[in-house]
Amino acid sequence: LVNVGSLLMLLFFIYAVIGVFVFWPVEHQGSISPHANFSTFPLALVTLFRIATGEGWEGIMFDCMNEEKGGWSWAPLFFVSFVMLAMFIMLNLFIMIIVEDFDEMENEVQSDNGMSPDHIEEFKTVWSTFDPRGTMFIDFIMVEPFMRQLPPPMGIPPYTPFKDFLKMMTQLNVRIWDGKVNYRELLLAVHRFTFAADIPDEVAAKVDTVTVGKVRGSLEKRYEQKGGAVATPDGVDIDTTSAGV
Repeated sequence: LVNVGSLLMLLFFIYAVIGVFVFWPVEHQGSISPHANFSTFPLALVTLFRIATGEGWEGIMFDCMNEEKGGWSWAPLFFVSFVMLAMFIMLNLFIMIIVEDFDEMENEVQSDNGMSPDHIEEFKTVWSTFDPRGTMFIDFIMVEPFMRQLPPPMGIPPYTPFKDFLKMMTQLNVRIWDGKVNYRELLLAVHRFTFAADIPDEVAAKVDTVTVGKVRGSLEKRYEQKGGAVATPDGVDIDTTSAGV
């Protein structure tokens, strides 16, 4: 939104400078008046804004084409190009405002309802870096760096004191299996802690293992760097590994 607004301001600035340079000698006539002309830079900006709204811009253009009154026969090139660019940018600006408002409303609804499918994907992406083989378990000591890497609203800020992390783990109440934490149990616990509610059914349907593509991609990248072959844990087939909800 800021970028589009800056681009629109730059467009007005450039065309105002050109307008003053080319059309400053145009005499007052018809649409060219004391309130709409290119005699000064501020007036040129006001005139361009009026043109951008589509109000009588063709009359201003025809007056600026009148060579007997100090105009320029190539004025349509200036005005038509400005109208097309200004309307295109302003249209995109309005569309971006609408889309941004819609996204904010959607995020508010998702925050009220709990974790969204996008949150699930973010959780799985971070999990895959700690469990590249898709075992569905990570060591308990890795939970802290895992939680610090989770994007908001999940997880904890990177510089959160360790005592606050311990307090959070107490509230999560995640079971520890032989020094390890389960993917699904941690995900559900994080959801309850973050949104103070059980995970929605439509989102729960998407809670599964780290995707095979991410697992294999992570493995191949790791072992290619080491110059070796892709290996998997004993008894685990990476192409068929999955976990139910």
